[in-house]
Amino acid sequence: MVLTLRMPESADFVMYWWEKAALAARSFAPAKGKGCRRFGLITTNSITMAFNRKVLETHLSDPKNPASLIFAIPDHPWVDAGDGAAVRIAMTVAEKGRDEGRLFTVATESKTADANEGRDVSLNMQRGTVFSNLQVGTDVSGSKKLQSNHQLGFMGVIPHGEGMVVSEETARKISPYDYVPNSILRPYSNGKQLIQGKLNRFVIDAFPMTEVELRKSAPAVYQWLSDTVKPFRAANRDQDLREKWWLHRRSNMDLRNAQKGLSRFIATIETSKHRTFSFLPGALLPDQKLRIIACEDAWILSVLSSRFHVLWAVASGGTLEDRPVYNHSVCFDPFPFPTPSEPLKARLRQLGEDLDAHRKRQQAQHPKLTLTAMYNVLEKLRAGERIEGKDSRSTKLALEFLVLTAARSGEVREARWEEFDLRAGLWIIPASRMKMAKAYDRGHDKRGISDPRGCPSPKNVGDDVLGTTPSRVDSAPSGPTQKRDN
Repeated sequence: MVLTLRMPESADFVMYWWEKAALAARSFAPAKGKGCRRFGLITTNSITMAFNRKVLETHLSDPKNPASLIFAIPDHPWVDAGDGAAVRIAMTVAEKGRDEGRLFTVATESKTADANEGRDVSLNMQRGTVFSNLQVGTDVSGSKKLQSNHQLGFMGVIPHGEGMVVSEETARKISPYDYVPNSILRPYSNGKQLIQGKLNRFVIDAFPMTEVELRKSAPAVYQWLSDTVKPFRAANRDQDLREKWWLHRRSNMDLRNAQKGLSRFIATIETSKHRTFSFLPGALLPDQKLRIIACEDAWILSVLSSRFHVLWAVASGGTLEDRPVYNHSVCFDPFPFPTPSEPLKARLRQLGEDLDAHRKRQQAQHPKLTLTAMYNVLEKLRAGERIEGKDSRSTKLALEFLVLTAARSGEVREARWEEFDLRAGLWIIPASRMKMAKAYDRGHDKRGISDPRGCPSPKNVGDDVLGTTPSRVDSAPSGPTQKRDN
């Protein structure tokens, strides 16, 4: 059998060697002295990302002559002995045939006495079919896109040129109108600004104007782009970028069409330690590092923020270094939304509104508070760790946030927002709500800021902030709806 080398254009260079080795393994014929029995490679851990997984999927899913992963570690520390630089790598071993493999995942890791020499790592092992996302169990990487989610998930625009994005002060100086935002100077957000909760930047959006139209209708904007963007684009090898220097590199017409008629939409950061979803104003133009769900309904934000979707997204999207990547084509498009009853949908909707409003309110009151800091402390609280140092400043806010996420949108479980008393000295999540079947309490007074365990105990069961009766969430596939102009 003659196998041909085929490489997706978007794949990393290291995947070229994975492709060549896989072809040799699948061509293994010991009697003829052809091919190789098996092969193993160390790669960056981005091998699990969608654009690299395509290389693995071609070989693992071949119906007649497949290869199998018999050993894999998707994410492992790697320290360069020369300069001590720490990166994350993946290891894969494959052979011809359809066999089960062993998957090892890092259980714990810690620095050695000499940090430049490596890391002490302990591993957990699972047996089973190892899929292209380097996981066993359910093959989420084989999920197909759903029609119900079609044309709702998008990547943002690519301005390409620092002069395209300006401060509010500059926007007012060059605006062709007496006000901003407007049709040419639109609110803008990238990943950093979304984390910080600051929407104070504007992007010049001349789409779909010609150069002459822009010069006549907005001469100050035209001059600004001519001075700041045109020289930068002039050196680009892409003819289209050189000749259409006043337009974005990627205007994303599909996204623009989807935004029409929406008062707001849902956004998440492509590569982020914590998977969070937030509402952004409908008039805002998002950056390429944001992934957009063109829907303004808060019950959809609740489901996206749920444990179920976050686990799905981590399993489907892969990681970059140690940060999960959200690719809408594999994380959102195939995701089966539930079809809750109208009363349950109303409760989910309120949970989503409250969750989004709470985060924005806290960031408005505390300008230095980022989503990352908030969720870092939240993670420690859930793990029962002592909060010290700079994290202690975020503890009170995270305690409030812990309650808001205790009934985490998709897991509503009979929780009602009026049950949460932010003035309470102690909050309790009953044992029936916890995986470990042990009540989880966190104090909310001054003694609990440095150590939550130093807070008073509840006087009676009535002090619980959550109910104890779980409710059922129907799981038939459905999907978000999108408001559009008639």
